[in-house]
Amino acid sequence: MVAVPLLASLSLSGCYNDVESFVEASAKLDCKRMRECNNSAFVNNHRGEMAECRSDLEDAYFDAVDLLEGLGWEYDPDGGKECISAKRSLRNDCSNDASQEIAESCNDVADWGG
Repeated sequence: MVAVPLLASLSLSGCYNDVESFVEASAKLDCKRMRECNNSAFVNNHRGEMAECRSDLEDAYFDAVDLLEGLGWEYDPDGGKECISAKRSLRNDCSNDASQEIAESCNDVADWGG
């Protein structure tokens, strides 16, 4: 399913006990990494504006959450904390290894209740 990787790729201080704080933190960190690692996409897609990037990504991530919740997905706070921690520590690392580490750290954000 296309939406699962989107949610896994989602990047605020906090406990991330709810999906809203997770989405906000994810968007912030993903925008920072995009600006650092793919500035042309950051400029082309968000006019080089951090606030615009965060707003755009938050909207996309909340849309994905709505879709996934309709399919039985639930947010896992422990998985969210692990994901945000990886995104934060690797936000300036543009390597493929860092991207893979972030993806793996974000695998447990979704709880399918199974």
